[in-house]
Amino acid sequence: MFDPSSIKIILAVAMILLDLLVLGIGVVYILFGMLFGTRKSLRRALSFLIPFIIFILSINLLTNIIMNTTIPNVFFDNISADKITLQEMGVTLLTDLLSEYLYNGNIAAAESSQIITLALAICKSIIKLVIYFIGLFSIAFIIAPFIRFITWLSFRIQIKGKPKQKMLWASRIGGMGIASIRYVIFLFVVVLPISGGISTIKMLVEDATIVVDTLEENEQYLDGGLSLSKSILKNIDEGMDYSLSRKFFNLTRGKNNEASIDMRYLGSFLNVKTEDGKLNLLEEYGLIHNVLPTAQKLYGTILANDDIYYEDLINAVDSNDIETLKHILKDSNLINIALPVGYDYLGYYLNEEGILLENNITTEMVESVDINDDFDHIIDAMAIVLDIIVTEDIHFENEEELIEVIITNEKISNNLQIFINDILKTTLVQNIGLPVGSYYLIDLIEYTENESLEQLIPLFSRFSKFQKLYF
Repeated sequence: MFDPSSIKIILAVAMILLDLLVLGIGVVYILFGMLFGTRKSLRRALSFLIPFIIFILSINLLTNIIMNTTIPNVFFDNISADKITLQEMGVTLLTDLLSEYLYNGNIAAAESSQIITLALAICKSIIKLVIYFIGLFSIAFIIAPFIRFITWLSFRIQIKGKPKQKMLWASRIGGMGIASIRYVIFLFVVVLPISGGISTIKMLVEDATIVVDTLEENEQYLDGGLSLSKSILKNIDEGMDYSLSRKFFNLTRGKNNEASIDMRYLGSFLNVKTEDGKLNLLEEYGLIHNVLPTAQKLYGTILANDDIYYEDLINAVDSNDIETLKHILKDSNLINIALPVGYDYLGYYLNEEGILLENNITTEMVESVDINDDFDHIIDAMAIVLDIIVTEDIHFENEEELIEVIITNEKISNNLQIFINDILKTTLVQNIGLPVGSYYLIDLIEYTENESLEQLIPLFSRFSKFQKLYF
């Protein structure tokens, strides 16, 4: 019979041994520094540091070289070339997938999709991380030892026949100082990224535990397999906490972003760069991790009620949950990068479904929207919506009662005015919302055949920058 607690014991031992290994390496560095003295320790340090700096400065170039490496084209019949670069292969594969699952076979639309640009940027960052570790270990175990051997051989030739000089304590102390610096560099370039990977795994385990807890609270999901999964996850989480370094890095997890320092450092090698900004994937994950407890509450409320109402969802969250969501809106670069991608696809989808034509929205109007410029206003407006949601004493059962609440509740009324001001500043509302809204208002006024209201038609007409479409 499998005992989940054995996982905890194995991980606890592994984490403790890892801590001891890192500390032991530090002791070895210091001892060798004292043994070798200043000059030899400096040569050993430079034999690693110089090629490592050159490698870091050229890592983007190496990534581009790999992305543009050609391989025989044995995968894609729709490409006539005998050879294809890795980047072209990635673009072709993504285009085929998008065309099949999102763009209804429209290859041209899939090729121009911003999703491809974002996906390629993510692939490029992952390749860059792989290159970093390959380069790091190549330098540490091949290049640096070779350089040390060459310099040792050269030095031996120079001192051949000369009497061996006794090493002074000043040189030994200098060697220990240089060795200490080498150890700090070792912590940054080797230990910190590996620790970041371990911290990421620990956070994934925590999130998986939240998901299992949510499912377990709902009776229809209860079974032996789920209980076993929860026990395994719990033992993995507890086993990893036996590491002193884990405890230290857990202290660096912030209130608004739970990505620890080592996670953020590893994430700096996974930076996704697009025209719309730069994205640290693991830092974004730290933000998303924070919102899972709120999602758990909402999902549990939905599962627990056959008929879900607005008030049920509102009562499921508190002010802390809302503050967490507001911080995510404020701090997340993911939204800034994903919003243009989402808008691009939404425009295509609505056009294909005939919804744009049905609502008198032209391609010219869609393309006139600057979603990047609208970003800050949209985020501010969403934050205001969250403030309105947590306003106390909101009770309504129909549209008339909702209007009365909006009018009589001062906090809602003030927040609603701020929301409208923010939304009216966006090109989305100015170039699509107001023209389309004006069109329908005018159509409604003409339908009522009310002469007093018809006098407002010229006023609404002024809202449209595309008047030729309607009037």
